[in-house]
Amino acid sequence: MKCNKSNTHGIRFALVLMLVAYMMGVKAQSISVPPTPVEMMQGHKKFYSLLVVNRPLELESSWDFFNVTTFSANNHNEVSRNEFFSTSLISYPVYHNVRVASGVNLNSVVGLNYFSGFQYSRMNGHWLIVLVPGIYFKDKSSFEALALMEFTPPISKRLKLYTRIHALYNAGLADWHHNRSYNYLRLGLTVGSISFGVGLNADWYGPFRLLEKNYGIFIRTELP
Repeated sequence: MKCNKSNTHGIRFALVLMLVAYMMGVKAQSISVPPTPVEMMQGHKKFYSLLVVNRPLELESSWDFFNVTTFSANNHNEVSRNEFFSTSLISYPVYHNVRVASGVNLNSVVGLNYFSGFQYSRMNGHWLIVLVPGIYFKDKSSFEALALMEFTPPISKRLKLYTRIHALYNAGLADWHHNRSYNYLRLGLTVGSISFGVGLNADWYGPFRLLEKNYGIFIRTELP
């Protein structure tokens, strides 16, 4: 798939947003902020990468910046089958762990979209839960829900079990036809800030829910 001019501008905009948020997060390290997970997986069909940023905009600010960026590239270098998704949101707390969120999504299929919805996040012991439901506004509006769940119980003093479910569902509001969904599973071990193990990516495309699987090995770390 060829990258048009609007997609190029959108990619630059998303990258600038992530860079600014990361620099602000570094400035605010004196307060407790979540680390920045970075993951790579080499599968039997595709290479996949994930970046998650969740930082306050400034020191002791109630406003947060949240970004999820994924990229996958075909092992045979078929450029038309490469995929890029990046969602950047600014959020504000409204009730306990629930935040109102708004921002943009850039992807390699439809280009730039505008998003409004909610963000729920909670860390409880060895559990991490993030839910982001909302609506995209463009020529054809759609509903989307993203869910990220991790469970990391200790095995020993230095070793933890690492498990994750990362899921997404998107459907058109007019006809509720399925547009895009995925379910990414991880199972491995964590030593210090490094996690590694096996992974499965299951992607569904279009109204007929065409399925493509990619399984392989992953490595993950957390940047301060």
